[in-house]
Amino acid sequence: MKIGPDCLTGTIGEFSLADIIQLINMGGKSGRLALRRGPSDEGSLYFECGFVVHASRGSLEGESAAQFLIALDEGTFEFTPGEAPSKKTVMLAGYELLMRVAQKVDEEAFLEHGGQLELELELELEESDDNLLTQSRERIRELLQARLGRRSEQPLVAVEASEDTMEGLLETCEWIERYIALFIDEVVAEETGREMREIIGLI
Repeated sequence: MKIGPDCLTGTIGEFSLADIIQLINMGGKSGRLALRRGPSDEGSLYFECGFVVHASRGSLEGESAAQFLIALDEGTFEFTPGEAPSKKTVMLAGYELLMRVAQKVDEEAFLEHGGQLELELELELEESDDNLLTQSRERIRELLQARLGRRSEQPLVAVEASEDTMEGLLETCEWIERYIALFIDEVVAEETGREMREIIGLI
């Protein structure tokens, strides 16, 4: 992936689109994320202050186009700051759009199996573990506020939106570390990442 003052480019698969979208969201960026799978297969996600405001791919627009684009597992991406859409067909934070897409995939899978999916519930967390997860989140919030000050708003949103498991919180922390490295400072990112992992591992 290449990061410069005027663009962000890379190959889908090197970084997942979910990571790229969340980076743009948490960075509060505005511009166009072009996604290409071939010479004649291209789509776009437009952002304003980190929010997805328009999506297009061929004749598709809005959430339907966004869902198709987010599902791409190959091709290239290029984010160009400042490029504005001609219209607005959606207004969602990046993580909200990803959650809606994930929910739709789950619903479609359920319907494909006639509503008879075998549900396997693995209770990984005992009641006491729920308290540990809550404590971990709270300590990570305090850490981010202390280290980043006013710049902690987007990382704190990500902590709130993380899955209700230690694994989900750890994935969010890894993503926050990448965000800090890209948009704030690599040294701060490394130190913050280490402290977040210590919080999760030592509580």
